[in-house]
Amino acid sequence: MKVVDYRYIKEPSQILATLQGQSSTMLWAEGEGKNKVEGKDRNELKPAGSLAIWTIPPSPDELRAGLAKVQPQTVYLFAVTDPVELAEAFMGRLFGLLKYVINQRAGKVTYSELETATAQRAVTVRKGVQWLVSQGEIDTKIERADDLVVHIGASLKDPAGASRLWAEIQALLAETAAYRAHFKRADKDILFD
Repeated sequence: MKVVDYRYIKEPSQILATLQGQSSTMLWAEGEGKNKVEGKDRNELKPAGSLAIWTIPPSPDELRAGLAKVQPQTVYLFAVTDPVELAEAFMGRLFGLLKYVINQRAGKVTYSELETATAQRAVTVRKGVQWLVSQGEIDTKIERADDLVVHIGASLKDPAGASRLWAEIQALLAETAAYRAHFKRADKDILFD
């Protein structure tokens, strides 16, 4: 697999525009960057000759899974994601997404959708949902493997549980930030060993 490094260029969108014109290139982008560059998230990836990584994956597991789905011969590294995300920002975005699905989709959502919309790991999103429940902000009706139905409030507040979950969320976000910082500065060949 050939790795082309564009992590340090000043105008990555110009290079990206060239790559997007090639039908054999899959563009991987998540979170707020997905719509800006018309990318595909980890659940939408499929085999292609090359893969452009716009958003830094949240962990090596997601990177490996993405590479396994696409099986590219060439990988283009952009890594435009800010490595650090504060717990308050993550929880604000997650709560905003949940309010949207409550109002627009009768509260039906999958954890996979929330993971890609926040560009975070599954465990972080699940802890975030649990924290919102412990705060009495939302309640979950049905929760199967990946499916979730949420509605506003009505759950009993659990301050002790919320405090424990908040600490776990901060630790998980710190792990993701550490990986993303490593991804941004590590030798390109080390990332794919």
